[in-house]
Amino acid sequence: MREGRPSTTAAFVSFFRGAASTPGAPFSGMRDDRARDLVPAWLRAILVGLEAAPWLLPLARISSFGLLDHVSLRTAAIDDELRTGLGRGATQLVILGAGLDARAYRLADIGDVAVFEVDFPATQAEKRARLDPTSATARSVTFVGVDFERDSLDERLASAGHDPEVPTAWIWEGVTPSLDAAAFDATLEVVARRSARASTLLVTYVTPDLLRFDLAPRWLVRAGFVALGEPLKATFDPAELRARLEAHGLAVSSDTGSPDWAPRFLSGRAAPVVICERLAAAVRRG
Repeated sequence: MREGRPSTTAAFVSFFRGAASTPGAPFSGMRDDRARDLVPAWLRAILVGLEAAPWLLPLARISSFGLLDHVSLRTAAIDDELRTGLGRGATQLVILGAGLDARAYRLADIGDVAVFEVDFPATQAEKRARLDPTSATARSVTFVGVDFERDSLDERLASAGHDPEVPTAWIWEGVTPSLDAAAFDATLEVVARRSARASTLLVTYVTPDLLRFDLAPRWLVRAGFVALGEPLKATFDPAELRARLEAHGLAVSSDTGSPDWAPRFLSGRAAPVVICERLAAAVRRG
């Protein structure tokens, strides 16, 4: 993310979710009908084209080097874990690095939930210009402008009205690879401190393997992220991430990746490309 500019990655993530929601798409577990409203005009035109000609979707999946599949499966897995977290009693949802996420506007399960969307102000400004605030399905939506490496997340959330005594579901999706170790630990400390008992953290992370795909070697993947203005900084193996979470009183309940998501959310098929990003779900102990 380049300072003062909306996130290119956020636009593509929203586009992938929208493409996976077109008629005849083989994905289940999530549907994002708000993506067309959120993406830039040129990506919106492609979504309109995919809706009119669904037979073009396989081409979009191939040309994305598996990212369309991965983002869609990741979204479905997080939505599923979020429902579990809400079932534990969470009535607040904090989305860290919300980007152009439309959960507060598309999920039917959050009518009693106060949503706090945390991200760079530039990305939030573009999103707010494209969305009708009265269309939210959440009880309320509060935008919290934060630069994770400069601002105090704790202070910003407190000012926005987040209550640390009430169970919270936290979504930290697609953000941790762009944070350095100090920013990761500082954010995790705030999450733990502001999590009442039975709160849930859903965090995605990239493993040191990065990507298992011969056509896209590691150096090329890293170069791609640099070109987007969001260089990869942090990777964790599952054991290391579990230790970090548990050190903050967060007990890992599951740790899954594309091979686990595809049989559930891709019509029983295996993921064509295994991108080494995983989803850890952790619950706040007493």
